[in-house]
Amino acid sequence: MLKREQASQELQKFATLPHAWLERHQLAIASLPDSLREIAWALLRRDSQGLETRNWDELSKVANRLGEVNAQERYQIFEALCPLIAKYVEAGWQLHQRLPYQNSYQRQPFRLSSSIIPTTLVNWVQGILNIVQQYEQDIDWYAVWVAYIHQYSDIGILFAAAIEAEDEHSEEILKILLDSARGEHAIAAMGNHVVRSLLVVNRPDCWTFVENLLLAAQRQEGLRQTILEAIAQAHPQAFRRMVRLILEQDLIRFSATIRAVDQWFGFGWTVEHKKIAERSLRQVLGFLEDANLRQSGLESTDPHEVYLCLWAIAFDNAEAAIAPATLLLQHSQVEIRFVAAFLLNQLHLGLAQEALLPSLEDDDLRVAAQAFRSIQNKLANTDLFERLESFLQRIPANEKKLQPIVWEWMLLSLNRSEVIRTLNNRLGDRSPRRMIPYLSEMDVWLRVQVIQLLLKEQPWDDEIQEQVFAAMRDRSSHLREQIFKLLKPYPLNSELIVKMEGLLTRKGSDLRRGVLNLILNQSDNDVLVSSDRLLNSKDAGQRLSGLELLDEMIRAKRLSDDCYQKVEAYHQRPKLTAAEVELLQKFSEPEKQQTATLENGLGLFDPSQRTPAIPPEFPDREIVLVSEAAKNILRSLDELIHEHRNTPINSLNSDGTESEEKLLGNLRWLRARIPQKSVAKSLDDLPLAEVWQTWWEGRSAELRDDDGYELLRAAASLSGLFHEKIFQDHSFFQMSYFADNSPKWVKKCQKSLVIDVPQLNYHELISNLIEWFLSIAPPVNCVDFILDAAQYSLASIRKAIAQDLEPSQTEPEDGVDLTESSSENDLLAILNANISGFSGMGLNVSTILSQINSGMNLKGLRQSSPSDKYD
Repeated sequence: MLKREQASQELQKFATLPHAWLERHQLAIASLPDSLREIAWALLRRDSQGLETRNWDELSKVANRLGEVNAQERYQIFEALCPLIAKYVEAGWQLHQRLPYQNSYQRQPFRLSSSIIPTTLVNWVQGILNIVQQYEQDIDWYAVWVAYIHQYSDIGILFAAAIEAEDEHSEEILKILLDSARGEHAIAAMGNHVVRSLLVVNRPDCWTFVENLLLAAQRQEGLRQTILEAIAQAHPQAFRRMVRLILEQDLIRFSATIRAVDQWFGFGWTVEHKKIAERSLRQVLGFLEDANLRQSGLESTDPHEVYLCLWAIAFDNAEAAIAPATLLLQHSQVEIRFVAAFLLNQLHLGLAQEALLPSLEDDDLRVAAQAFRSIQNKLANTDLFERLESFLQRIPANEKKLQPIVWEWMLLSLNRSEVIRTLNNRLGDRSPRRMIPYLSEMDVWLRVQVIQLLLKEQPWDDEIQEQVFAAMRDRSSHLREQIFKLLKPYPLNSELIVKMEGLLTRKGSDLRRGVLNLILNQSDNDVLVSSDRLLNSKDAGQRLSGLELLDEMIRAKRLSDDCYQKVEAYHQRPKLTAAEVELLQKFSEPEKQQTATLENGLGLFDPSQRTPAIPPEFPDREIVLVSEAAKNILRSLDELIHEHRNTPINSLNSDGTESEEKLLGNLRWLRARIPQKSVAKSLDDLPLAEVWQTWWEGRSAELRDDDGYELLRAAASLSGLFHEKIFQDHSFFQMSYFADNSPKWVKKCQKSLVIDVPQLNYHELISNLIEWFLSIAPPVNCVDFILDAAQYSLASIRKAIAQDLEPSQTEPEDGVDLTESSSENDLLAILNANISGFSGMGLNVSTILSQINSGMNLKGLRQSSPSDKYD
């Protein structure tokens, strides 16, 4: 088995560039019949012409048609997209028919007698294609290298299909997987794909191997958890064998077993429920192995037993569980009705959801709540809307927490806003007026959505106008803003305009601006009529608004003469407020008026009076942001964490209490250091502190830079992991699968400013550890380095942008003024838009930009920054 660093280097030899892969397969895709070609492109997330698109809904519809074509047509598509493994992809598709059909996080191991849901299969195929586009190899290669490929896909099913194919590759694939599990292969490594393959394949000898692997796990909690999590998705007979093994060997004593069993049933168990979990497993195994026992289980008065019986039926055939569960919804015992509703909810099938519709009217809200959980946002073309309206009347204004039933750990609650949101989603072709009674209980976005529908109901009657006006005067500025945008295309009647004018007595600038803009959208004569009413008002705010209307009309050259006449008449008033005098002054000096633009802040300032932008300059000393030591630190820490990944960790909750024991490899983060504590006491809070200290103190020269800032460089590079690619505003899909269309300046900056971070398994934990090291032993003068690094980054970006905008010019030396070839404001605008990737240096980049824009030198920041502390 290779180290991950070695494997990563070796993988680069096999990697395929996305655009090269696409060019290689374009001809094969183009040769497909039209209907199949469209599906093939959709699987690659492209439109029917092979062009990139973000119309995800349409892509999903087309890709799901893969489930409607016959096996021969499907194979044609696979031949075009992945010819080296097309045979096994089709076999994997067929193999899915005996596997669980759910693929969400909260999935149960239920199976279907009919064809599996197309979305599940299409997602699986796309996952395989994701790997193929990066590494196009044969099936044997994938078995060897897949453990090192950081791309999620249930490729274990592909290997199981290859083993069952019984061809020239089958035994070799099996041998690679078994050697991987034993740690005996020169390259291949153990992973989820190994266990998944061996449990899915229809080979009892493979199941026996996994059983022995589980028994031999001893304190290898990570391996035990990997196996247990894979059991639910195993071959139906393999599942029964594994359950029997768990009971015979008392493996229920392990917390990993409790977690796995809990996921099968969806109860929310913890270690304290060991006895219940063991009893439940015995009952389920009995129901799975004895059909006669199921009938008596359905007739039981014990709701827990009834549920387990229904679960066992659904395990083999989810559709067969719908009928008995539906009958039990009429049971006189509320607990029985509840578990029946719970099971139907877990099936995630349309027929099960339809069966739950009447349960919305169940006398017990807990049963009705289960029904609601299942059918919300689903079931089109039913009377769900009317049923939800009746259901809503039973829910109090405040969130209602329901008393547990059957299982004390299962807590349910209901709130009206959630039901109202579902009600709107199921409006269908009904009038949006049906939602008016609930507007006041909606959040802003839903309220805007409903009002948008109401505005399409022409002509507006008093009811609609009242709702629109109520939204205008709402306390939420965001709601007001959205309503003003919605109203912009519509002509407003005089009645509504008069009401809007009444809002101009308020002082809120956004409200006043929104109302004035709507009035200005009306005809010229209507605007003048409105200004007359406002100018004659007793309220100073309204009168000022009337003058502002005339001002805007004159700027837009709309009936300017009439407007000036009204201004002159108003100027004769005996008493004027200071604001009115100031505004009237503008009318008497028209040459000083300026059109409102973004450049002048919508007329609020004179751009010529702004302090000129000062370009960022390179610091006085040489700055290195990219170093091999920083990259080596990331690799080394990743390997160290991987080495201790199966170590149980007792971390602390935010309130200081001890949380549930977890494996280090399963943690997302470590608790941050509390600055008020001494170093010695802080280390007591750091799990495996001795391991990290030993690594830190024994670092080799390859993990150190001469200036001692290697950790800062590593920390800065980690911040960029959460951007698909620094500077680019593209989706994850585009960046992962297609050519990099970055401008030249981006590519240049990436080489000099950004560490090419190796693929890491534990980047969150690495980030935590680096923070600990920096807080315990901060490098000398680290703040100076951070400031210089940020200054260097800004100057480098500006220089690269200028060179990209003027490609014909020779490359200027560091610090040369580039203002002759490019607008400084334009460069800073680009810089502002693309700088986010460099914020990892520990300094707020917006602060730096504000310093630049106000003409201050970065060095001024140093005076208030402690040089002996990393903050």
